[in-house]
Amino acid sequence: MRALFLKQAGNPPVLEVKDIPTPEPSPFQALVRVTACGFCHHDRSVMAGVLRRGVAPDVVLGHEISGVIEETGNEVTSLNTGDRVVSILTEACGRCDRCNAGREHRCRVGQGIGHGRYGGFAEYIALAEHSLIRLPDGLDPVSSALLACPLGVALQAVQVTAQVKAGETVVVTGAGGGLGSHAVQVAAALGAHVMAVSSSPEKEASLLELGASEVLVGGGLDFA
Repeated sequence: MRALFLKQAGNPPVLEVKDIPTPEPSPFQALVRVTACGFCHHDRSVMAGVLRRGVAPDVVLGHEISGVIEETGNEVTSLNTGDRVVSILTEACGRCDRCNAGREHRCRVGQGIGHGRYGGFAEYIALAEHSLIRLPDGLDPVSSALLACPLGVALQAVQVTAQVKAGETVVVTGAGGGLGSHAVQVAAALGAHVMAVSSSPEKEASLLELGASEVLVGGGLDFA
């Protein structure tokens, strides 16, 4: 299979496409044929050398992955060949206290996909069963590749951490960015009055379409 390797971080980075053997899934993994993989600001930061801690040498980047299961290990019970799936951001063990509490993204022994281990800028990837989620019928696999990263982060922040309720007012700064635009959608879906703050006037209409109740445009707003 082909995979895109980061040979050296920098500006510009040194990238190389190489042919390597298709990975064989362990008993607890599934082999996924990659349909799509998003390019995140995290990837850009690793490529530039801004993020260095925990990055594997010659890493294959990409953690926003969707694909189709080609093969499963003999201990995999919840997924089958042919299932359409998306990945979370971490290769999770599925056995530690955090995984058992539904917090696989904080797995105690987990490795960041496309950071501490090979990621999705490849034709195939082997991932743990607990790092994959079956994609419901009707969802576009390309758009769904983004579910775990920008949408998952926004959902964790707005619903789980902030515990936003219907009728409350939520202010989203940087609302025109990747995380901000998803936070607007999550807060609106929960029934909140969403005040979207953006420094880009051209994004006002799209933010209203995403569910913002009002948009504040300006780069000099002081939230101190």
